Amino acid sequence: MIICGVDIGTTNLKVVVADAAGRLLAQVSQPAPRKEQDGVPVTDPGALLALVETMIAQAWREAGAIEPIAAIATAGVGEDGFLVDSDLRPRSNAIPWFDGRAAAEAEELETSHPSQLRTGLTFEPTRTAAKWLWLSRHTLPTENAVWLALTDFPLAAWSGKPFISKTLAARTACYDVVEDRWIAELLAASSAPELPRILPGGAIVGRMRKGPLVESGAVTTDTLLVAGGHDHPVAASYIRRHAADAIVDSLGTAELIYAEADHYSPLPRTGLVHSPAILGDGGHALTYVFQLARAIDPVTNLPGGRDLLEAAAILPGTPSTDPWLPTDSAIEALPTRLQADEPQRLAIVRSVLEGCAFVARSVIDEMRLAGGVNGPVYCSGGRSRSNAWMKLRADALGAPVHRMAEDEQAALGAALIALSATAIGPIKQSAPAVSSFEPDKAAAALFTSRFEPCAAAFRELRAPPRRPIS
Repeated sequence: MIICGVDIGTTNLKVVVADAAGRLLAQVSQPAPRKEQDGVPVTDPGALLALVETMIAQAWREAGAIEPIAAIATAGVGEDGFLVDSDLRPRSNAIPWFDGRAAAEAEELETSHPSQLRTGLTFEPTRTAAKWLWLSRHTLPTENAVWLALTDFPLAAWSGKPFISKTLAARTACYDVVEDRWIAELLAASSAPELPRILPGGAIVGRMRKGPLVESGAVTTDTLLVAGGHDHPVAASYIRRHAADAIVDSLGTAELIYAEADHYSPLPRTGLVHSPAILGDGGHALTYVFQLARAIDPVTNLPGGRDLLEAAAILPGTPSTDPWLPTDSAIEALPTRLQADEPQRLAIVRSVLEGCAFVARSVIDEMRLAGGVNGPVYCSGGRSRSNAWMKLRADALGAPVHRMAEDEQAALGAALIALSATAIGPIKQSAPAVSSFEPDKAAAALFTSRFEPCAAAFRELRAPPRRPIS
């Protein structure tokens, strides 16, 4: 059996074709098809759909075209979406999640309808709800139009059946994750358009209709189309198939930390989000999103910035100093072009990386306190490919961190979700190789000594449980 997963990311589109054991047969990657509208980036849904179809056909051919693809699922960005008409033809372009044009609307909604304890999210410009309100005021009218998430659009277009993945509904800031329903007053306040049915990950959307993909031979009209959802949780689902209790720290354009729990006692002012688990109708996930690229881009964009990031992550410091300073021997080991402004530049960059690592540590600590999460930490995403970053994370957490030898975890996770909807039954998955990074005892002790005063103050803010889940 051949299955397919599609990852509709912020920067790139990725398609994988795999067999029923989860072994990767082929993969194709292309830049996301952005264009400019009124001076800001948007996505043309039609162009994206055509590109995804071309990529699936290419990946299928590269896999050997042994047999048609049996099932397809998609994963992708959480908040991007657009309006379609009754025939599912796009009526607008998709505004990317990072676009800030709805800042005023987000502030208005947060002031008048604070609802974090119900939705797990505050209103901010990235939220779909703020974009709905902006859309109703500045562009096409929303009457007689249905909202589709960009991630779900290919499946809806191929099947002719509109829907929204449950984990994407939860990203709108209008979905009650405990009661498992839309919140009517928040939809009204956001001037939300008509919304399609909600489907959990693994639910069958429909079957492929005739069109370019059927004509290519890559699929048939029996090919199942299966709901996936938010890319970070889908990638986490791939890891958790092999490490069932894993806490997953996804280091991409955004950093998202994901864990699943059987209960949750919310803590105040922390930003931890309670959302649906990626698969099925039950289960609860705890997530936290941090815009990692925004934190490190000022360094990345400097001349030699990427080398500087890697050096600051891996170089040994002087344990007796605070803040961290690189040792003289470490400076001498740098390429000549990076030595001129050291140790000051390295110390500044190192502080940025440590700050990001401290955010991750505080979030994981909260997950353990609020949700009883006790699993090992696995890192994924592009930044996790750096051994230096992995070692720094292990030192900062004071615990081992692990990395699976599979780069396309969101796309492959989607493919395995597609497989779960077929009639083939349970298959023993091919386990990827795992690299583990142990903390250095001295470095971990230094991190802990600097982190614990903040953590102690944070724990004093712990509130009595509110709306625990079970």
